Amino acid sequence: MIFTINILQREIKIEPAYVFLCLAIISLPINKELAGPFRFTDIFLVLSLLSVVGKIKISQSLFQITLALLIIISISSAIGFWAFGVKNIQNIGFIYKFLVPIFPIFILNSIRLSPGRLKTLNKLLLWTFFFLSAWVYIYLFLRITGKIHGVFRPSFPFSGNLYQSDAHLYSCYLAMGLVMYNFHWKIIFRHNVFLVVFINLASVPAMVLTGSKTGIAVLLFSQLLHVLISFRSFRTVRKQTVYLAAIILIGGIYLISKIDFDRGLIALAERAVDFNSGDDSSMSRIRKLFLSFEQTSATFFLFGVGLISNYVTWYDGLIGSTNGFLGVFGLVLMVFIIVGLVRSNFFLAKKNNRIMYFAPFLIVLCTYILANLITEYYLVTRGVLPTSVFLMLLHLQISEPDKNAVIPLSKSSTL
Repeated sequence: MIFTINILQREIKIEPAYVFLCLAIISLPINKELAGPFRFTDIFLVLSLLSVVGKIKISQSLFQITLALLIIISISSAIGFWAFGVKNIQNIGFIYKFLVPIFPIFILNSIRLSPGRLKTLNKLLLWTFFFLSAWVYIYLFLRITGKIHGVFRPSFPFSGNLYQSDAHLYSCYLAMGLVMYNFHWKIIFRHNVFLVVFINLASVPAMVLTGSKTGIAVLLFSQLLHVLISFRSFRTVRKQTVYLAAIILIGGIYLISKIDFDRGLIALAERAVDFNSGDDSSMSRIRKLFLSFEQTSATFFLFGVGLISNYVTWYDGLIGSTNGFLGVFGLVLMVFIIVGLVRSNFFLAKKNNRIMYFAPFLIVLCTYILANLITEYYLVTRGVLPTSVFLMLLHLQISEPDKNAVIPLSKSSTL
């Protein structure tokens, strides 16, 4: 559905699905609950999907995956209800959460995507990342000066309770944003080396100041994966990685030596780089993982206990949550999806001479999977939407053999 309006004798076409998707990205930092778990970004994402309901383009494989997911959810929920009854009725909302990663695929496959629109969507993702990197410093300044009251660990803007931080999600978001920037955005937007260094110098400390280890682990893994993927040109990779790391390290040490930090800031940094696996947070994840297998033993591990019959809401890990809700069949489907994504995009990239887009696709996908092994960020819209949109935009560029455009622009301007 496209609306045409005339402004100053100029014809402009407005496609609601595209506009709502842009608004979903723009509103992503706003952590204001509207109805239950729904926030502004969820509302705009659903509106975008509803705008293309009549013309959704879906491949046979995607249809089969979606159908299989819904069947597994239904059977697991039925078994869980029969065995345990209703334990957590609010978990019914997880049906939406499990489908959110797929929504951008439906939307972006069903709207007109010109080169200008691709660039705009990437810019919105990038600007959101810049804003949330800066917000860490703004939050800490307001906290230290007493303008706001809450814990030292930063939260997303407009959070209702600043004494309960979502720092793990925040740290992962910043790390994934920096991975996307270093492996794709800085290239397509042609940022010079000084801007690249500045953005890294600003983003890495912001990530550390969340007080979460997740971001550091994600960032280190992405660099390791980059080296492994580019092993044939190891010298070039080594130089790029070492130079950038050295600049960030030297710059960081210089800043630390010149600034008189608040004791709370020092505590955040120490917490972020303390990888002691025996701390309460890490041990809690391990306990919940074993708990998920204990629960699914009633179904011989094949299915989970469903949504409303599961008294655990968050398992703090991709494997635990998938197994707890959907069982081994859910885990098998997840592996099938991941392998299918990598395999199909690799062959498309080779066929269309688009390997330059496949490398960031693989690095971001694998890095995000690692992040979700730590905590199930894929069940939070703020955690999954930027990565899902980014990967889908790369997939569209990989799928298009013409280097000049994905879909040619029409003569009239299009929003």
